Amino acid sequence: MDPEAWIAGASFVVSVCAFAISWRTELRAQTAARTQMFLDLRKRFQDVLEKLPPRYREPDWLATDPKERAVAIRYWHNAFDEWYVTRRLNDRLMRPLWDGFYSTALVAGRGHTRLRKTPGEMAGKGIPLAELWVDFRRDLDGLWSRRHPQDGSRCTGIACDHPLA
Repeated sequence: MDPEAWIAGASFVVSVCAFAISWRTELRAQTAARTQMFLDLRKRFQDVLEKLPPRYREPDWLATDPKERAVAIRYWHNAFDEWYVTRRLNDRLMRPLWDGFYSTALVAGRGHTRLRKTPGEMAGKGIPLAELWVDFRRDLDGLWSRRHPQDGSRCTGIACDHPLA
C-alpha cells in the first residue's frame, strides 16, 4: 500500500473519530445546560412560591398587602423568565423545556384567579416590564384559551373569568 494513501486514510479515520467525539461532547453539554437551566428556574420558582401566602389558592384572594403584591409580581417575573429563556434566548435548545414542562405549569398557575389576573393588572398600571410582555402574554392567552372552557364559549385569554377545567 502506498504510504501516502495509508496516511490519508488514517487521517480521514482520525478526523471522523474526532468529529464524532466532538459531536457527542456537544450533545452532552446541551443536555447539561438544559438540566441546569431547569434546576435554576425551578429553584427560583420554589423561592417565590414559599413567599406566597397560603390563601393565594382561594378564588377571592387579593394581594392588597404590599408584600403579597410584590410576591405576586415576582411570580410573573419568574414565569416570564421561564418563557424568555426557553422560547427566545435559545429556542432550539430549550424549547423542549417549554413544551414539556413550563407551558403546562404556567397554565396550572393561571388556575389561581388572582395570580391569573396579575399580569393584566401590571400592564394596566404601567409597570414597564409588563408592557414589554406582548409575545409572552399572547402565548399565555393561547395556552389558557385552548384548555377551556368546556361549555363551548370562547375564552378571551388572560382576562377570562372561566374556571380551569
